[in-house]
Amino acid sequence: MRRLEKFPASVVGTFVCFLILAKSQMAFSCDEANETIILTQEELDRQIEDMDKFLTTQMEAPNGWNNTDESTKANSTEHGVPDMSIFRQIFAGFGENVKRDSLCAACQVYTGVLMHQINRRNQSRENLEHFTIFTCRFFRLADPDVCQGVVQRLGPTFYWIVKARKQGLSPAEFCGVTFQSLGCRISRRRNQNSEFNWEIDPVNQLVPLPPWGGSGNELDRVTVDPVDIIDSLTPMTAKRLENRPLKILHLADLHIDLDYAPGTAAECENDVLCCQERFGYPEEGEVGAGYYGDNRKCDAPLSMLHLALGHIRKEHTDIDLIYMTGDLVPHNIWYTDEEENKEIIRLVSKIMYEYFPNTKLIPCLGNHEAHPVNLYSPTSRTFNPPESNPIPTELRQDWVYETAYEAWKQWIPSEERENFLRAGFYVVEINEKMRAIVVNTNVCYGFNMWQTYSPRDPADMLQWLQNELYITAKGGKTAHIIGHVPPGHEDCSKAWSREFYKIVARYKTIVTGQFYGHTHYDEFRILHDPDNHTQPINVMWIGPSLTPYRIFNPGYRIYHMDANESTYGNIVDHETWVYDLDKANEDYRQMYGNGTEMTTPEVDDRIVQWFQLYQATKAYNISDTLPTTMRGFVSRMAKEKETFDLFYQHYYKAIDPSFSEKDPCDTVCRKRILCGIVRSYYDDDEGHVECNNVQREVDGIVLPLRTLDQRRRYIWL
Repeated sequence: MRRLEKFPASVVGTFVCFLILAKSQMAFSCDEANETIILTQEELDRQIEDMDKFLTTQMEAPNGWNNTDESTKANSTEHGVPDMSIFRQIFAGFGENVKRDSLCAACQVYTGVLMHQINRRNQSRENLEHFTIFTCRFFRLADPDVCQGVVQRLGPTFYWIVKARKQGLSPAEFCGVTFQSLGCRISRRRNQNSEFNWEIDPVNQLVPLPPWGGSGNELDRVTVDPVDIIDSLTPMTAKRLENRPLKILHLADLHIDLDYAPGTAAECENDVLCCQERFGYPEEGEVGAGYYGDNRKCDAPLSMLHLALGHIRKEHTDIDLIYMTGDLVPHNIWYTDEEENKEIIRLVSKIMYEYFPNTKLIPCLGNHEAHPVNLYSPTSRTFNPPESNPIPTELRQDWVYETAYEAWKQWIPSEERENFLRAGFYVVEINEKMRAIVVNTNVCYGFNMWQTYSPRDPADMLQWLQNELYITAKGGKTAHIIGHVPPGHEDCSKAWSREFYKIVARYKTIVTGQFYGHTHYDEFRILHDPDNHTQPINVMWIGPSLTPYRIFNPGYRIYHMDANESTYGNIVDHETWVYDLDKANEDYRQMYGNGTEMTTPEVDDRIVQWFQLYQATKAYNISDTLPTTMRGFVSRMAKEKETFDLFYQHYYKAIDPSFSEKDPCDTVCRKRILCGIVRSYYDDDEGHVECNNVQREVDGIVLPLRTLDQRRRYIWL
């Protein structure tokens, strides 16, 4: 027993609990008290000092920049510092074998070293970047070019935030916000009533709402508006859609790579993005990037967008609405520049308009539209007066909103211009019964470092959302919410997700659908009533990506909307369309060899065969896709492995029947995915209720949520 004394009690407790569960196969849950292990301040300070000395010595040593001695790196632990090479697994995509607590402790130590150099050693920004690039190369966290490019782009923002924050910023706070998606947390003890655990002010407490399940006619009886300080919106001059069932196209995560080159290497040293001439060609005998795209480390060629839109225009002649949920820019995170991002935003928008000039399109920004990637700073419009904005001009992201607005102003109402330029949010009147409300969820994205500078409701967006739903309720209308990062996902900060959830739960009779992208998977989430965790109230639809990046076929989704008076706006069915990328590329090679000969649209249409992968109601044998029905479907997936396997195949947009055999999802994986569907938001203190229910339906054993949080993913999606 003496050896167990070295381990935290929570770890021992969880281990013992697992032994009991494995032994008894009984349906009960382990206590979920264990959090991320946070180093004591004394231990953290010591490790920061040791790490700083160790890395400085290594960098200043002869031939330090070219040091590739593996033993030197391994022996870094003799200095009492964590082995930073654990971060290498992040860049390669990591799985359950990664030790989350070790990673978070390493994050705290290394972030502490950088803050130590800024605040105590008064290092210049240039010297700090030099030090960080060396560290990245020394521990082989990424390809040397990726190290240099990422640090040079993200470093200035980190440096300025640490210097500028009057309240200070601790390593635990930085890692808990930025690496939340990797399992790091700000200790609950530190988080209580802090600026990172904020709540929005409830407004219009007496806002008239129809009862749950009501028709909405109760609004007519309201005669008094309480704190009504909101002016009515100016109606759009554009023609509104009729009050009838609508057919909605959802395009997510296009990631158009203008430099994509067929035949180039689809696996390359940088481990992030390949399939361009600058990254070379494959070795003899290896197959290069496909003519019609590639599902290795490659984004979508521009031709893929044309193939998709041409097919959609011919196949779905009755599209009423298009939701385009962001990420038009490719994954070239270490060499993006402002002008290239602007070019892609403008070009993709122009092409969309050319294919669908008479269709109402609702676009939003993705985390990749910003340069540097992910970084959405507060704009000058969020300061009063705007001239008081303290952020250096070169670090501001006002340009991305200005560029997108100019490219999208044919779709965004002119009266919403200021809202969009403020932070990328706006509202559109679809018809007399429904509105589309766009939120810029990139502000809650963990890797958006500006959250650590201004964490509380950036740009007052949630306050605005609450007001807009109040207006929607007053008008007897319903609303669709559109964004990029799904609120509640581990990539969206806990405080932001929680406050968003509270708003949507309050307006559960008004919000009839939510639409997001970002994950690249074909999936959905279910929100439950906070007062009754067994009552589903809303479905968040997460659309499949068009880009085939790493593991997917190109895809898009079609939604069918209800037009009944009392349920207008609900999604009653959806279908996903794909083409078999491997087959299309093989057919091209059969016709043209490994060359890159030009083809005609007729040849492309003959080779690239888009088809319906599945229609939800038919594939899953369900009556509709309403919240209660989808919750029942989740229970079926928990109880019936064959039903889950079918969903899992669609989850990856796979069309190979044996896909689940190639990428198996065991019981823990199955619980992880199902819990992700039913949890209202990541790290929800009460979110275990529905998760535990689902786990019991799988095998009667309830695992701690922290065990299920670990999964294979890529941080740059």
